Amino acid sequence: NEINNYFGTRVSFLVAWNGVYCKALLALIPPAILWSCIGLMARYVAGVSSDEASRQVLGMTIIVLVWAKIAINLWDQEQEFFLKLWGLNSDVKDRIIRAEYRGELQPADYDGNIKELQASRIGILLRRLVSALVTLFYICLVIFALLLWLSVFDGNMNLVAAICLTIKIKIFEFIWNMLCPVLTEFENPKYADDYYNSFLVKQFLFGFVNNYWAFFFLAIKQKYTHTGCPEGGCLWAVRKQLTITIAILSVCRVLQVLIEALFVKFALWSEDRALKKQLGTADIPKRSSSRNNQSIW
Repeated sequence: NEINNYFGTRVSFLVAWNGVYCKALLALIPPAILWSCIGLMARYVAGVSSDEASRQVLGMTIIVLVWAKIAINLWDQEQEFFLKLWGLNSDVKDRIIRAEYRGELQPADYDGNIKELQASRIGILLRRLVSALVTLFYICLVIFALLLWLSVFDGNMNLVAAICLTIKIKIFEFIWNMLCPVLTEFENPKYADDYYNSFLVKQFLFGFVNNYWAFFFLAIKQKYTHTGCPEGGCLWAVRKQLTITIAILSVCRVLQVLIEALFVKFALWSEDRALKKQLGTADIPKRSSSRNNQSIW
């Protein structure tokens, strides 16, 4: 409720969704450990080869499918609870005209007696086309970097390959996080939900290619290359590379959160110092609880 009152509904639902799925993901740890132990027993006790042992994915896949349905149901209940708690109607979109929207006062489509800001439809279509082309070009650039990474390591998926892949992911992600809002703003969306949907589609397409394309290539295409699959099979290589890469990305994310928290604390300290200097006293007004909570973010 405090997050909703201070940051708004969209941020509060984002935090709620992350909370539900972070807790739900914990339920996958016991069956994942169990399935990994079964695979090790098959290799070292039953004498099954590593290639055959790494192909046993059906059982865990069924578990994940059942878990996904349960997690979705849990989120639907949570979402419905907050919708009623905050007095929101999930069937009606909140069509808020953005303050950044650029247009001219013209009669509205739904009522000719009312004038509202409107932009040229041809101009909007051209802007969307340019934005889509730039997005496509950037995604192609990411794919080229992935193919370059694959050709350099040539199926040798070791720790160095995982570190290079992580660096590639973070660099392109850093650039895209600055470029995506610019492209979305360039499209000049009229309503807040249109802006968010356009932004979300771009982030999804980029994130899918940047974060997962390399693993799809290793699992599906690697065995048809001249190098072929490494020892243990392509699926084993995907598991190894995915585990190392996610571990490195998780450490990077934790460090990023810590650094951002330190920046916020430094900004608050700098603000207090400037306020003390301006007032000429060591006693400064106490911040509200909402402002103190902002340091967490």
